[in-house]
Amino acid sequence: MKFLLGLAIGFLLVTIGASLKCEVCTGSGNSCSGPMETCDNDTCAISVSETTVGGMQAQIIAKSCESSNICKDRTQLLNFGQGQELRTGITCCVGEACKTATPQVPPRINQPNGKQCPACFSLLSGVCDPNETVDCVGPQNDCLEMAVMVSYGTVIIKVVQKGCATKGFCDGLKLGETTVSGFYSHVTKAECVPASRPA
Repeated sequence: MKFLLGLAIGFLLVTIGASLKCEVCTGSGNSCSGPMETCDNDTCAISVSETTVGGMQAQIIAKSCESSNICKDRTQLLNFGQGQELRTGITCCVGEACKTATPQVPPRINQPNGKQCPACFSLLSGVCDPNETVDCVGPQNDCLEMAVMVSYGTVIIKVVQKGCATKGFCDGLKLGETTVSGFYSHVTKAECVPASRPA
């Protein structure tokens, strides 16, 4: 269940002009298919993510309509400590170009950048250790804090996530509700602040 929930959270984290039509879908692996939808935004986006939760990895793909702002930071990296992470590569496209676009999961970066954030990946209890921190790597210059209520059928789980994030992910944060693969999620808190260097 923890892995499925982590996968659903990965879907959630990943899914964030003129009369444009984009294919809209999410799926596991590196392909998905869905309906063509008319979009209010100015680009189509395809993202491929690799999420690691509880020592298990899964690859997720999402195709959506987005603002072209998402195209500025095509690599999104999250690190919640204790091996819990999400790495996402994004490709923006319009029309026929979307049929051949192939985003790649960015490689793991292990070199710390000297900054730290509070760390937490709490399922069920929603409680975090206030003393736990994680070292940020590469372009992770922000500290993320998210609170999400996830339900699947009659099961309701409170999820709290704290860790290092890249600017592109923080710029796309939004509160609200979504349903992916039967998982209903309500993001109640989503904030980023600049990461700091330990004293």
